[in-house]
Amino acid sequence: MPPTQRQGSANAVRNVTEAVSDLVREEVRRGEAEMKEKIKLGSKGAVLLGVAGVLGAAAVGTTTVFVVRSLDRLLPPRWSAFAATLLLGGAAAGCGWLGVRELKPALPLLPTDTIEDLRDGMDAVRSG
Repeated sequence: MPPTQRQGSANAVRNVTEAVSDLVREEVRRGEAEMKEKIKLGSKGAVLLGVAGVLGAAAVGTTTVFVVRSLDRLLPPRWSAFAATLLLGGAAAGCGWLGVRELKPALPLLPTDTIEDLRDGMDAVRSG
């Protein structure tokens, strides 16, 4: 191969390498942006699920003293503890339901658009 052809081949390889490198960097940037958006979408739902967990733990621990003592005035002690557990458990269930509803738009927690674009790009390279 003459020197000019070798230089031309080397330049072509260098150009392809740089183009692939730029493409990968851009796809990584897109993936990061997509993940940031999903985190932003899911943060409210995650907070609500955390609140649901705290309220659920309070319900399992048979409620707070204030609620039980308040209900003791109206009901026998066992029934007041049961009623307080139902109240806090219902609040926990409501927060849990809202949290799941808020998280659904952010699922799955992967940069799916970027992954799909990379797959398409790899398929295009394979096919020719």
